[in-house]
Amino acid sequence: MISITACDGYKYYGAEPPVHLGKPWYEYRDNGFYLAVSFSDWQNDQLMLKSLMDAHVSNLPFDYVVQIIEQYVVDNQTPELHCAFWQKDDLDNFQLKTFISTEKPVAEYSPTGEPILVDEFMARKRAFYAAELKRYHDEAEAVRAEEARQEIARAERRQKRLAREAVRQAQGYAVPVTKKPS
Repeated sequence: MISITACDGYKYYGAEPPVHLGKPWYEYRDNGFYLAVSFSDWQNDQLMLKSLMDAHVSNLPFDYVVQIIEQYVVDNQTPELHCAFWQKDDLDNFQLKTFISTEKPVAEYSPTGEPILVDEFMARKRAFYAAELKRYHDEAEAVRAEEARQEIARAERRQKRLAREAVRQAQGYAVPVTKKPS
């Protein structure tokens, strides 16, 4: 039986950060996936793993994964394996980075040199991209609000101008011909 003890990840397709209005959208990819898994009956679990991979990870060759996992098989079982996969457009010419081991992987190191484990890294990435998208949506909303404010101001000026022209016309003054606003 396949036992999954941890499953986490993030997925981002969009403009390359920092995200802002006017930047081309859906040109940048940054994805990560972490899975802690063990197999109690490797011979039979391979079929289940193959069906899972066919459904969710079709671009990763099944034979490649089997070859890696088989080095951990003892008495038709495996210990808990930590699997991490990353794909980021500006790293390694769009290659997929993989990590499978019995140890939880270090995803990166902080500026002070402290290791950041994969589960914390995934959470940080999700939070980072959520903040980027919120900032982008806030910027778009601010632009829409400013455009609406400007439209209201134009309408108010137009109403004042028409009111002045109506008063002048009522007083018998010649009213200049004005163009209709476009």
